[in-house]
This record gives sequence, C-alpha cells and structure tokens, in this order.
Amino acid sequence: MDLIKENEALFNDLISLNEKLEDKNILLKSRYNQLYRKRNEDIKIISSKIHLLLDELINAISPDFDTESEFDKQDNFISTCLYYHLTSREIEVLELYLNNKTNFEIGEILSISYNTIKSHKQHINQKLGTINIIELLKLFNLTH
Repeated sequence: MDLIKENEALFNDLISLNEKLEDKNILLKSRYNQLYRKRNEDIKIISSKIHLLLDELINAISPDFDTESEFDKQDNFISTCLYYHLTSREIEVLELYLNNKTNFEIGEILSISYNTIKSHKQHINQKLGTINIIELLKLFNLTH
C-alpha cells in the first residue's frame, strides 16, 4: 500500500509540475509574441528614419534631384534589363545609347571598337525585341 500511495504522490507531483510548466510555457509564448511585435515595430521605425535620412542626404547633395522619379526610372531601367537577360556590358552600351551618345562616343567611354558596339546593339535589340532607338525609348518610357 505504501508503494501505491508513494506512486500516487509522485504522480500528483508530476501533474502539478506539468501544470506549472504549462503556465510558464504560456507566459514565455506571450512574452515572445510581445518581443516579436516590438521588434517589428522597431524595424518599421528604423526603416522610416533611414529613408528620411537618405532623402535629407540626397536633398543636401542635390536639392533639385527628384528622388522618387529618378530612382523609379533607374529601377525600371535595371529591372527591364535584368528581365531580358542583358549582360552588364550591354546595359552600359544601352544606357549610353539611350542618352544620345554616338557609337564613337560609346567606344571612347567604354574603350571598345565600333564592331563591338554594333554587336552589342544587335544583341540588345534581339533580346528586347526592338529594331531602333525609337522602340527602345518607348520600351523604357523615355522621350527622344
């Protein structure tokens, strides 16, 4: 009988201990959720502050620089180039070409030959499905 009573007492102790552990687990989960929410709020605040500081820095460097539209244009340009799998050299040639640089000027800037420029332009047009500067300008929402 003593063994049964001893086992019952141990069992009751285990149940009590388990209940305490469950309570602690609930408290820990609650604290974790609070910290997680606080972390996300902190990230948003820090991100906003970084954006504000970057805007201030850009405006201090160049007050006439329209940050959103210039960044959006550059982002659109890069995204389009990457989508069509242009190489880094093709992107350089395209950027200069879209900025009204002649083949001679492109060659001078990038230190490449006329034939290499022609080859890059052919690859660019093939990849983008364009045939001339007008179509390229339309693709990138630019005006000539």
